[in-house]
Amino acid sequence: MLKLPAGGLSITEPAQTAQASYYKIAPHETITFGWEFTSLTATPSRLYVVASCSKNGNTYPIAPSPSGIPGDAKSVTWYPYGYRMDAQKHGGPDLVADKYRLIIYDDKGPTGVAKGGEFQANNMAEFSMYFPKKYTPLSEWTCNSCNGASRSSPPLPSSALLITLGALAFAAAGGFACL
Repeated sequence: MLKLPAGGLSITEPAQTAQASYYKIAPHETITFGWEFTSLTATPSRLYVVASCSKNGNTYPIAPSPSGIPGDAKSVTWYPYGYRMDAQKHGGPDLVADKYRLIIYDDKGPTGVAKGGEFQANNMAEFSMYFPKKYTPLSEWTCNSCNGASRSSPPLPSSALLITLGALAFAAAGGFACL
Protein backbone atom coordinates (compact mmCIF):
# COMPACT_ATOMS: atom_id res chain seq x y z
CA MET A 1 0.00 0.00 0.00
CA LEU A 2 1.35 3.43 -1.01
CA LYS A 3 1.73 5.88 1.85
CA LEU A 4 0.99 9.53 1.03
CA PRO A 5 3.36 12.20 2.33
CA ALA A 6 2.00 15.10 4.31
CA GLY A 7 0.81 17.98 2.16
CA GLY A 8 1.83 21.55 2.64
CA LEU A 9 2.67 24.66 0.73
CA SER A 10 5.48 26.37 -1.14
CA ILE A 11 6.00 30.07 -0.57
CA THR A 12 5.72 32.00 -3.85
CA GLU A 13 5.82 35.56 -2.52
CA PRO A 14 8.35 36.72 -1.61
CA ALA A 15 10.21 34.32 -3.89
CA GLN A 16 12.32 32.04 -1.73
CA THR A 17 15.04 31.87 -4.37
CA ALA A 18 15.55 35.63 -4.15
CA GLN A 19 17.91 37.54 -1.91
CA ALA A 20 16.70 38.38 1.59
CA SER A 21 13.43 40.32 1.62
CA TYR A 22 13.44 43.59 3.55
CA TYR A 23 10.24 45.45 4.33
CA LYS A 24 9.60 48.91 5.80
CA ILE A 25 7.52 49.37 8.91
CA ALA A 26 6.00 52.62 7.65
CA PRO A 27 2.65 54.18 6.72
CA HIS A 28 1.15 52.82 3.48
CA GLU A 29 3.68 49.94 3.25
CA THR A 30 2.14 46.46 3.09
CA ILE A 31 3.61 42.99 2.73
CA THR A 32 1.93 40.28 0.67
CA PHE A 33 2.78 36.66 1.37
CA GLY A 34 1.68 34.13 -1.24
CA TRP A 35 1.83 30.34 -1.50
CA GLU A 36 0.78 27.32 -3.54
CA PHE A 37 -0.48 24.12 -1.94
CA THR A 38 1.41 20.89 -2.55
CA SER A 39 0.29 17.25 -2.22
CA LEU A 40 -2.97 17.99 -0.39
CA THR A 41 -5.82 15.50 -0.53
CA ALA A 42 -7.85 17.52 1.99
CA THR A 43 -7.98 21.31 2.20
CA PRO A 44 -7.62 22.68 5.74
CA SER A 45 -10.69 24.47 7.09
CA ARG A 46 -8.70 27.47 8.39
CA LEU A 47 -5.14 28.78 8.09
CA TYR A 48 -3.34 30.89 10.65
CA VAL A 49 -0.46 33.13 9.59
CA VAL A 50 2.00 34.65 12.05
CA ALA A 51 5.47 36.19 12.09
CA SER A 52 7.89 35.05 14.77
CA CYS A 53 10.90 37.08 15.88
CA SER A 54 13.62 35.17 17.72
CA LYS A 55 15.28 38.41 18.89
CA ASN A 56 12.45 39.22 21.30
CA GLY A 57 10.57 35.90 21.34
CA ASN A 58 7.31 37.48 20.18
CA THR A 59 4.85 36.13 17.64
CA TYR A 60 2.77 38.61 15.64
CA PRO A 61 -0.54 37.81 13.92
CA ILE A 62 -0.49 38.45 10.17
CA ALA A 63 -3.88 37.01 9.19
CA PRO A 64 -6.48 39.75 9.55
CA SER A 65 -8.43 37.91 12.24
CA PRO A 66 -7.63 35.68 15.22
CA SER A 67 -10.02 33.17 13.66
CA GLY A 68 -7.61 32.79 10.72
CA ILE A 69 -8.33 32.88 7.01
CA PRO A 70 -10.16 30.38 4.78
CA GLY A 71 -8.19 27.17 4.32
CA ASP A 72 -8.05 27.55 0.54
CA ALA A 73 -6.56 31.08 0.65
CA LYS A 74 -3.35 31.47 -1.32
CA SER A 75 -2.14 34.80 0.01
CA VAL A 76 -2.46 37.31 2.81
CA THR A 77 -1.53 40.99 2.94
CA TRP A 78 -0.19 42.48 6.16
CA TYR A 79 0.10 46.13 7.20
CA PRO A 80 2.92 46.09 9.81
CA TYR A 81 2.64 49.81 10.57
CA GLY A 82 -1.09 49.45 11.29
CA TYR A 83 -0.33 46.45 13.51
CA ARG A 84 2.31 48.52 15.34
CA MET A 85 -0.03 51.47 15.96
CA ASP A 86 -2.73 49.12 17.25
CA ALA A 87 -0.26 47.25 19.48
CA GLN A 88 1.02 50.49 21.00
CA LYS A 89 -2.53 51.65 21.66
CA HIS A 90 -3.59 48.36 23.30
CA GLY A 91 -0.34 47.33 25.00
CA GLY A 92 0.55 44.53 22.57
CA PRO A 93 4.10 43.53 21.66
CA ASP A 94 5.79 46.08 19.42
CA LEU A 95 7.57 45.19 16.20
CA VAL A 96 11.35 45.44 16.11
CA ALA A 97 13.78 45.96 13.25
CA ASP A 98 15.06 42.42 12.80
CA LYS A 99 14.63 39.07 11.02
CA TYR A 100 11.29 37.25 11.21
CA ARG A 101 10.09 33.76 10.33
CA LEU A 102 6.74 33.34 8.58
CA ILE A 103 4.66 30.51 10.06
CA ILE A 104 1.53 29.18 8.36
CA TYR A 105 -0.45 26.43 10.10
CA ASP A 106 -3.93 24.93 10.34
CA ASP A 107 -6.09 23.81 13.27
CA LYS A 108 -3.41 21.28 14.32
CA GLY A 109 -1.22 24.22 15.37
CA PRO A 110 2.30 25.27 14.36
CA THR A 111 3.86 22.03 15.63
CA GLY A 112 1.02 19.62 14.80
CA VAL A 113 1.86 16.47 12.84
CA ALA A 114 -0.03 15.89 9.58
CA LYS A 115 -1.05 12.52 8.19
CA GLY A 116 -0.63 11.70 4.51
CA GLY A 117 -2.29 14.32 2.29
CA GLU A 118 -3.11 16.62 5.23
CA PHE A 119 -1.70 20.10 5.63
CA GLN A 120 1.67 20.28 7.41
CA ALA A 121 2.66 23.65 8.93
CA ASN A 122 5.31 25.66 7.09
CA ASN A 123 7.94 27.83 8.78
CA MET A 124 10.58 27.95 6.05
CA ALA A 125 10.26 31.59 4.89
CA GLU A 126 12.28 34.38 6.49
CA PHE A 127 12.07 38.11 5.96
CA SER A 128 13.38 41.23 7.66
CA MET A 129 11.71 44.47 8.66
CA TYR A 130 13.20 47.87 9.38
CA PHE A 131 12.22 51.39 10.35
CA PRO A 132 13.13 53.85 7.58
CA LYS A 133 15.19 56.89 8.51
CA LYS A 134 14.22 60.44 7.63
CA TYR A 135 15.80 61.78 4.43
CA THR A 136 18.91 63.90 5.05
CA PRO A 137 20.00 66.36 2.34
CA LEU A 138 23.67 66.01 1.38
CA SER A 139 24.36 69.54 2.65
CA GLU A 140 23.27 68.47 6.16
CA TRP A 141 24.94 65.07 6.18
CA THR A 142 27.95 64.38 8.41
CA CYS A 143 30.02 61.26 8.63
CA ASN A 144 29.93 60.04 12.22
CA SER A 145 32.56 57.39 11.65
CA CYS A 146 35.03 59.63 9.81
CA ASN A 147 38.12 60.76 11.73
CA GLY A 148 38.52 64.53 11.43
CA ALA A 149 42.15 64.33 12.58
CA SER A 150 43.17 62.34 9.53
CA ARG A 151 41.88 65.08 7.23
CA SER A 152 43.84 67.85 8.99
CA SER A 153 47.21 66.11 8.59
CA PRO A 154 49.21 67.06 5.51
CA PRO A 155 49.24 64.36 2.88
CA LEU A 156 52.24 62.05 2.91
CA PRO A 157 54.56 62.25 -0.13
CA SER A 158 54.32 59.39 -2.55
CA SER A 159 56.98 56.66 -2.57
CA ALA A 160 58.18 57.74 -6.03
CA LEU A 161 58.92 61.23 -4.72
CA LEU A 162 60.76 59.80 -1.71
CA ILE A 163 62.94 57.58 -3.93
CA THR A 164 63.76 60.51 -6.23
CA LEU A 165 64.67 62.78 -3.31
CA GLY A 166 66.77 60.02 -1.75
CA ALA A 167 68.67 59.44 -5.00
CA LEU A 168 69.33 63.17 -5.41
CA ALA A 169 70.58 63.44 -1.84
CA PHE A 170 72.85 60.42 -2.37
CA ALA A 171 74.26 61.91 -5.57
CA ALA A 172 74.73 65.34 -4.01
CA ALA A 173 76.68 63.77 -1.18
CA GLY A 174 79.07 62.25 -3.69
CA GLY A 175 77.63 58.80 -3.52
CA PHE A 176 78.26 58.14 -7.22
CA ALA A 177 81.87 59.43 -7.14
CA CYS A 178 83.29 56.15 -5.95
CA LEU A 179 81.72 54.11 -8.76
